[in-house]
Parts: sequence; structure tokens; C-alpha cells
Amino acid sequence: MLAAAAPVHCVIGGVAVMHHAARASTADVDFLVAFEPGEKDSLVALAQAAGWRVEVKSVWQLRLHGPDTYADIVDAQVPLELQAAREAVPVDLPPVTLRVAPLPHLVALKLIADRPRDRRDVEAICELHPGLDVRRVNELIAPFRGPWTPALDV
Repeated sequence: MLAAAAPVHCVIGGVAVMHHAARASTADVDFLVAFEPGEKDSLVALAQAAGWRVEVKSVWQLRLHGPDTYADIVDAQVPLELQAAREAVPVDLPPVTLRVAPLPHLVALKLIADRPRDRRDVEAICELHPGLDVRRVNELIAPFRGPWTPALDV
């Protein structure tokens, strides 16, 4: 549904961490979407037609409740989010292909969120990806820098 309604999107959250770090647990799928005009309405219509219940969590977040799971749809608002959605990497996970956030962008989003599970996810990613471009991650989080957003130091 998402690919048909809003092609510029990517998976973030636990599913993206599972792809990059082969460890995480999640009850849902989180998508970051760079909506063009009309695409959000198209997604809502497709979801409802497929039997999903649509909950508006905020002006920038929808939750789609399906039969076995739910999906959080986050409307990309800032350049980091828009870039992550535009530069997503296609990953074949039969029977579907998912667009996954690029690794530096995922790490930056996790550092900005800075919850305990996000810190654990970043540690796992850094362990499995010693060549991670730390300079790029720090460039991505620079606009959000504050006492709550640590620089990545690996």
C-alpha cells in the first residue's frame, strides 16, 4: 500500500535495526514517509479499503492497525528525515522489497531519539559495522545538537 501511495519512504525503527544489526525486537513496523500532496490521503484510502483501521496520532503520525500488526507512519518533516526517505536502500525480503533507511541516517535518528533502546540499538549497529561513517553521522545530527544529543564516538 505504501509503495503504491507514497513511493518515497523507508523503514526505520526495530525492523531497520534487525536488517542492519540482526538484533532487535518490535511489535510494529515504523515507516518514515516524504509525502507529496495527496499521497497521505491515498494511503489512508488504500489502507481502509484493505480493512486496516487508521488512527491519526498527530499531524505528523498515522497508525495503521492491521489484522496481525500495526504500522506507524511518520511524515518526514526535517532535512534528515527527508534525506533518509529519499536515499533509502531497497532490501529484498520475500515476498516484498522494503526500502530501509541508510545506516548513517538510522543511527542519527536513533541518537536524536536517545531512549535506552535507541542507545542499545546504536551499540549493536556499531559493533557489527566498525566501518560506519561516524563523521557523516555526526554531520547529520549537528542541527539537533544539544545536551540531550550525544555525538557518536566509536
